[in-house]
Amino acid sequence: MKSFSEKKIIEMFKEGKKLELLQYAYTTVFAVALVLAGLLALINQAVGVALLIVPLVCLVAAAMNLVAWSLVKSGIEHFFSKELKETKKKSNK
Repeated sequence: MKSFSEKKIIEMFKEGKKLELLQYAYTTVFAVALVLAGLLALINQAVGVALLIVPLVCLVAAAMNLVAWSLVKSGIEHFFSKELKETKKKSNK
């Protein structure tokens, strides 16, 4: 039996929501690495602090990805606004 999160991931993939899936992946890696770094810091502080680079990189990559997709979407909407309006009219009929 599949869990709710597995069903949600499969549903999002079928709907073509790859950006949201990528954001969930970044969030998951960030959270797991942060918790792992915290637990390792309890045992060995130097290793735990060194492992904090992984969630930092995930956070920066997620932010840059979000900015890049926003710029691409804005550019497409700006430069191809007439074509997008025509396709919306055709799909509404």
